[in-house]
Amino acid sequence: MKNFNDYVMNTYKRLDVSFSYGDGIFLFDSNNDRWLDMLSGIAVVNLGHSNPRLIRALKRQAKLLWHTSNLFYIENQYKLAKYLSEIAFKGKSFFCNSGTEANEAAIKLARKWGRKFSHDKYKIIALKNSFHGRTLGALTLTGQEVYQKDFIPLLPGVIYIEPNNIDELRKSFSDDVCAIFIEVVQGEGGVLPLDKSFVKEARRLSKSYNALLVIDEVQTGIGRTGKTFGYQHFGIEPDAITLAKGLGNGLPIGVLHARDDVCVFEPGDHASTFGGGPLITAVAYEVLRTISKRAFLRRINDISSYFMTRLNSLKEAYPDLIKEVRGIGLMIGIVSDYTKDIFLKLFENKVIVSNIKDKVIRLLPPLIITKSEIDYFLDVFENVLKDIAK
Repeated sequence: MKNFNDYVMNTYKRLDVSFSYGDGIFLFDSNNDRWLDMLSGIAVVNLGHSNPRLIRALKRQAKLLWHTSNLFYIENQYKLAKYLSEIAFKGKSFFCNSGTEANEAAIKLARKWGRKFSHDKYKIIALKNSFHGRTLGALTLTGQEVYQKDFIPLLPGVIYIEPNNIDELRKSFSDDVCAIFIEVVQGEGGVLPLDKSFVKEARRLSKSYNALLVIDEVQTGIGRTGKTFGYQHFGIEPDAITLAKGLGNGLPIGVLHARDDVCVFEPGDHASTFGGGPLITAVAYEVLRTISKRAFLRRINDISSYFMTRLNSLKEAYPDLIKEVRGIGLMIGIVSDYTKDIFLKLFENKVIVSNIKDKVIRLLPPLIITKSEIDYFLDVFENVLKDIAK
């Protein structure tokens, strides 16, 4: 750690710890001390660290074939795409390596879709406080100036509106709009769920104007909200979704999945050298099969209900320290004026959470977390609150 920044670009504000291995919801550092992972690598390790089923799938495929070009057919890619089509909506998938890449692909798909109707149909609606990635296209969709200011000029034609503002939503649509991008829960924006009425109106308007409704499921997908995909809470079906993070459980994968009739890409329009390779798609297929089972999703909702009830009890006990508890499933935000203090004290107690702009503690535990492990976290958390209250 001492000489790390001598050789690695300074693009992260790193905490003073390095991990050697993981087991379930725990990480173990270089001193073999145990840490409670309530972040899952930011909604990535949904099935926990060193998951035996995924290790078996990885080993099986590693002995056979790691990589071939997408110039050839890849059987595991077909299996994963077919399964996505069965459990989401009938469509086709493009595979890449990250959520940012999936959103970049979605931008290009939307722009080409718009060209079917008019040369001027290229505008995209995005939400303020959103987050879609850090490459120039995805960064343009990210409605937070703090991430954008040093990289302007960005992609032209993006319109930003307030989340849950239906009047503004209606005024933003025109015949020049080719797509609207939303997260049904704004993760990096502070675990802020959208209103069902807002999402339904976005669906209605996008259909009316022949625009695509693209839902970024990079954080909300893969069981995180208690359904396989977050949009399934809202009674709508989008034109496209983007996936990443939890789909690979730590291995890099991104997916753009779109309805058949909007898949306007042709050979040469887009590509990814490593996207959808045999190794990663073998593991991702096992992840998706595990998480999409009804019993698994029911358990997430049961655990979530227990967790939220206990957290709201702490909110009542410490009203000066906890202003709000919000979220869906195991995507939880704790709003506090003392977020930085809570974050640092939890870290001192070897508990990993996320601090969003010193306003929200974000909890994204592995979906396999048990009630006893939640109790362990809550005991530490309450002791932290007691310390701060003093």
